[in-house]
This record gives sequence, structure tokens and C-alpha cells, in this order.
Amino acid sequence: MSSPSEKDSSLALQLGVVTALHILAFTITALRIYSRVFLVKAFGWDDGFMLGATLSAFVSWVLYIYESQHGLGKHRIYVSADDMWKFGAANFAQTIINLFGLGLLKISLSFSLLRLSRSKVFKWILWGAIAFVSLYTIFAFLTLFLYCKPLSGFWDVTSGAKCYSLTLFIRFALANTALSIFTDILLASLPIPIIWQLQLKTKIRVYLIIMLALGWGAVGVGIVKAIYQINYNPFGDSTFEISVPTWAFIQLNISIIAACAPQLKKLLRPLLGFTNSYNSSPYGNPSHNRRNTITGGNISGRYTRQRSQADKADDFELDERPFARGTNNNGDGGLGTHAMASSQADKMTSRSDSTDSIFREANGYNKRGIMRTTEVVISTA
Repeated sequence: MSSPSEKDSSLALQLGVVTALHILAFTITALRIYSRVFLVKAFGWDDGFMLGATLSAFVSWVLYIYESQHGLGKHRIYVSADDMWKFGAANFAQTIINLFGLGLLKISLSFSLLRLSRSKVFKWILWGAIAFVSLYTIFAFLTLFLYCKPLSGFWDVTSGAKCYSLTLFIRFALANTALSIFTDILLASLPIPIIWQLQLKTKIRVYLIIMLALGWGAVGVGIVKAIYQINYNPFGDSTFEISVPTWAFIQLNISIIAACAPQLKKLLRPLLGFTNSYNSSPYGNPSHNRRNTITGGNISGRYTRQRSQADKADDFELDERPFARGTNNNGDGGLGTHAMASSQADKMTSRSDSTDSIFREANGYNKRGIMRTTEVVISTA
């Protein structure tokens, strides 16, 4: 292997990769916020936490720009002591910010899945995941802030700071990464059975599952990060080589992309050819007001299109409820409709030609629905 040269530089590679990835993550988050605020008009807790995670990634990216002025991309032996101190301090700040951003992101994803699930078991699992992520993130902060006294000993090995064992520090870091990978796997797997049970069109179900499965990419990056943590060397060529904070930054941005992509369904609907999210009924959209008249054996329908609360259920990209056709006494599909209402459909408008009653089904899922009876006029010649 040739000896390091002062002309060697990895700045273009490192800065190019992190910048391209962050621009993509930032853009997708901006589209998500636009969709949720202006199209769906339902900005929620999950969106707030996701915005916090993306802002954390942005601050971490700004620190890359700062580091590029203080040795990033150069071999360590060619970086001055002053630049090395500034680079190390910025690198430590990135580690903290990336951890914070990953914690916010996983809490955001958990809140998104809480809107999907109507099962008490899934809800308890997700609330447990939120508490678990919060606890191990705080634990990770403590292992970093208590590593050396004074704190500058973390990045300045010449400061004479008192630090606990490097082996113990690596073990703590690996434990945190293992817990992070576990929650990545959990949150990437939970949506699949939930989405598949919804009576959405197959195209939309597949789209949502594929988008959420991108979270497995974050799992892969977490494994790579763990390998770098095992080989961590405080005296290594950290300015030239891809460091652990860089892999954490990549993991954060991939996770942002994976978590935000499913929320863009309403925005991307014209491009992807999505129509109504639910399997359609041969008698028309169940959420439309309808009155039918039967004369001499012929059936003619008059439909009055209204923007009812049931229509707005589709506004929640991940909070969709299934529509199901009603049945007559013979078990065949009849004119009656049975529709599951979203959380925004608690208050329904009355109609002159139908009777709506809101009820809760005692099936363990606490679903809401609308029972409608349709007026039928029969006349004989």
C-alpha cells in the first residue's frame, strides 16, 4: 500500500454522497409536509416529529460543510492541530445530532402506524416502541457525554482528559446500534400485515408495502455502521476515511426517505395512476348520496355527488379504512352500503332520502361505520 499523500482527497466523494442523499431526503420531507398541510389538511404528531428529524439531518449536513474547511477529505497527518480540534468537535456534535434525529424519526413512524392500527395489541407494541426508543436514545447520550471528563477528551486525545475504557465505550456503542437495528426491523415489518388487511386496491397496498420496506435499507446501513464501530480507533485517519458519524448520517437520511415516501400517495396519485383507494362497488361509490327508483322492472339511479366526511377518509394516506358492500337477505350484494369511517368522519351530515346511524362494532378492533338504508320506490303500471 502506498504511503498517504498530501494530494490525496476524499472530500468530493464524502461531501457528494452526503449532499445528494440529504437533498433527496429533504425534498421528500418537504413534499410530505406540503401534502399533509395543503392536500390532506391533517398535520399530525408524526409529521411534527418527522420535521424535527429532517431538521436534525440538515444541521448535521451543515456541519459537513464546516468540516470541509477544517480537514475533511485530507489525511490526518496533513491536518493542523487547530483544524483537527475543530473537526473533532464538529464530528462529536454530528454524533449527538444524528442520534437525536434517529430517535425523532422512529417516534414519528410509530405515530404513523398508530393511525393505521385498530388492534390493541399493535397499539401496545407501538407505544412500547416509542418508550423503548426514548430510553435507549437517552442511554446513548449518557454514554457519549460521560465518556471523558472534560468532554473535549472525546475528540482531543492530547487534552489529558480522564476517559473510561475504550473497550467499554465500543461495547456501549454496539449495544445502542443493536437496539437501533431491532427497532428498525420492528417498524419495517409491522406495517405489512396491517396494510394487507385493509381493503385497499392491490396496487396501493403493494405501493405502501414497498415504500415502507425501504426501511430495511436502514437496517443494512446500521449493520455496516456496527462494523465500523467494532474497528473504531481514536488515532485513526478519521478525516480521510468514512467515519461512524457519516454512516449514522446516511442511515438517518435513508430512514427519512423510507418513512416519508408512503405519505406521498395522494400527491403522486396522478403520476402513478391511482384512483379511489378502496375496492369499488358495482353500485357506485359508497360515499355518494344515492336515491334509486324502480319502475316496471327497470332500475334507474340518480346520483348526487357530495364531498362527505366519508370521502375525506382517503385523505389520510396511511389512515385508510375499508369500504364494504352491503348485503341483502340472500347474502348477495345489495343497494345498502357499509362503510368504515375514518377518524375525521365522526360527524356525518343527515340526508333527506336515507337514514344514517353511526355505530361501533364489537369485534375487538373498535371500528366505526355507517349503516345506511336506501329508499326504494316501486310503481306498477
